[in-house]
Parts: sequence; structure tokens; C-alpha cells
Amino acid sequence: VGAAGALLLAAVVMPGLLSPLNKVWHRVALLLHRVVSWVALVLLFYGVVALTGLVMRLLRRDLLSRRFDRDAVSYWVNRDSFGPEPESMRNQF
Repeated sequence: VGAAGALLLAAVVMPGLLSPLNKVWHRVALLLHRVVSWVALVLLFYGVVALTGLVMRLLRRDLLSRRFDRDAVSYWVNRDSFGPEPESMRNQF
């Protein structure tokens, strides 16, 4: 608490005195940003995206229906209902 009070007093009375500390802290923050964001993205990709893909391959699940079928005439998917009736879109507001 005493150190925080001294720094607060120095910041109010003579802000230029803390300028070198601010520059050092800024460089440390930039270094932390580079390291932490890279580690977070790597963990997110390999922990979520790649792991999900691996589990789906092991379970032989094809959620996007991307398997090649030599006997298929077309890959077009027929839908029974396309969405809401066109009449329900009149006078929306």
C-alpha cells in the first residue's frame, strides 16, 4: 500500500519522473502480448479445432457430406420445405 501511495503521489506531483518506468512497462507488455496471444491461438487451434477434426475422423462422421460417391448422379440435396411461406414476409413492418 505504501509503494502504491508513493507512486500515486509521484504521478500526481511529477508525472515525468515515472516516464522511464512507463516505457519499460510498455516494452514488457508488448513482449507479453506476442507470447501470450501466440500460445493462446496455438492452444485454441490444436485443442479445439484439430482435436474435433481428429475425433470426427476416428468416429467416421461426415457432417458436411463431403465423401465421394461414384454412383451419385448429382450431389444436390432436395429439401422438402425451404423456409417460411412467402406470404408471411409481406408487411413486415
